[in-house]
Amino acid sequence: MPCTNHRALTSLPNQVVKPEIRHNLPPDASRFGEYLRAGIILIFLFGVVFYGADFIAAMRAERFKLYFAWEREIPFLPIAYVVYYSVVLLPLLVSVLVPTAARIRRWRNRMSATLVIAGAIFLLLPTEVGFDYVVDTEWSWVKQITTVVAGRYNLVPSLHVALTVVTLLTLWPLVGRVSKGLFMAWAVALALSTLLTHQHHVLDVAAGLLLGALVCRRVSLD
Repeated sequence: MPCTNHRALTSLPNQVVKPEIRHNLPPDASRFGEYLRAGIILIFLFGVVFYGADFIAAMRAERFKLYFAWEREIPFLPIAYVVYYSVVLLPLLVSVLVPTAARIRRWRNRMSATLVIAGAIFLLLPTEVGFDYVVDTEWSWVKQITTVVAGRYNLVPSLHVALTVVTLLTLWPLVGRVSKGLFMAWAVALALSTLLTHQHHVLDVAAGLLLGALVCRRVSLD
């Protein structure tokens, strides 16, 4: 072997070559823990804000009636409860589709801000539903449960709509065209279900849409 090659080799600094180690972990695995923490915080906050405001409104002598007379003619469609209660499924997609813990925290912040703002409006503007109570033998038990779960005076804005808007706008950049179409169709059906189950009026739905959009505009995901 030529001497020049030998000198080139011997002149290299002593280096220890370490084998490459690959961790087979999902990207940002901490997002699952962050999602669990977000869920606990949001459930607690919802309970305090929503049911607290409803309890206070029940003690007030005066409550508002914010609906048009023609809305009282909207039919009661009990099957719409299926769509109405499907709202609980959407946040589950956050744990699957949102790729980082940081974005999940921002989604939590968006949801928290929406709850707090809505709670303040509930306290300032307690309202009553204008629909007559409809007795339906097959769905009466669902209606009775809904009366308890959904409160009585927290109508404006509709949190059903507002929280759905927040979650959809969080997921929107992460899904394809087909998923966006399905999300949009479901969101429209959900908004209609709040009317067809006689849980909300048109103003409630519009206010929920506006609140969700404004919160997402102010609280960025980036």
